[in-house]
Amino acid sequence: MAETHQISGANGVMETGEQRPTWLVVTVQFFVVPMLIVALCVGLVMVFRWMTFERRDVTSYLSALRASPSELGARGLLNYIEESKRWQGIFDMTQELNGRRAELLREDPALAKKLLIIFEEAGARGDWKVRQYLALVLGMVGDKAAVPALLDAAEPRAQNSQDGTHIAAMKALAMMEDERALPVLLRLARSNERAVRLTAAWALGSFPSAETDAVLRVALGDDDPFVRWNAALALARHGQPEAAPVLEQLVEADYLAKRAPLPTAEERGDYRVAAVTLLGNLKIAKQDALFDKLSREDADYRVRQAAIAVLKARKTKKP
Repeated sequence: MAETHQISGANGVMETGEQRPTWLVVTVQFFVVPMLIVALCVGLVMVFRWMTFERRDVTSYLSALRASPSELGARGLLNYIEESKRWQGIFDMTQELNGRRAELLREDPALAKKLLIIFEEAGARGDWKVRQYLALVLGMVGDKAAVPALLDAAEPRAQNSQDGTHIAAMKALAMMEDERALPVLLRLARSNERAVRLTAAWALGSFPSAETDAVLRVALGDDDPFVRWNAALALARHGQPEAAPVLEQLVEADYLAKRAPLPTAEERGDYRVAAVTLLGNLKIAKQDALFDKLSREDADYRVRQAAIAVLKARKTKKP
């Protein structure tokens, strides 16, 4: 049996009687350890690829959406993966509806009914985030059978206010343009809650009527700028010239940059592009000079393109 002796060297350092071969140390340090690290990284990549790309059909989307955190259980990494797959399912569903809604409905004619069941189940178990996103998905699907459930979800009760389900439901009702939503939206436009008022103002743009325009004109004087802006955008969609002063203000880059509570240039650009487009639809002749200036000098490329489109449309319609 080989013996290992420890002695004290001249410098006081403990040394072993038998030393590992140099080639073995080099092999471990420069080959084995790096290979283990690479294998670990490849394994993680494969796990996340499986997590995000596993689903390819409607049935698997619905299965991922129906799984709740309580059903998944506390299983560490596996629980995290399953929960992430569920959120990916919501994202994938919206992408699919944007790209091929008619095809999806042909593949599964009962898709809206199934989504509505999952929507109600999410509310029953308090899965508010899923319920919020599913409200928008139901709006994109457009099945009128979902209107009663969305009308109930649009009410700003405590359970609906969790994660903004009521806001999502109002947006979904606007997408569906069902007249049953109009009385609810008109009432919510007078809400004490700022987010409810501004969303209702935006949603009323889908319901042109004398009663709607009267409520939106009142909203033009709201203390909150977002409510005023969304009311003006909605009125402009109805072709009402009263929206012009607020839209002209929105178009000004300096106004939004200095006074508006919008944190990013992209968000400010979104409002400005919408304002330019809808202001152009009002066909106010004196604004041609404004659009010409925007098309040539504005720093935002999207705003310039919107102004060019307005000028082109106006020239095409002239006799």
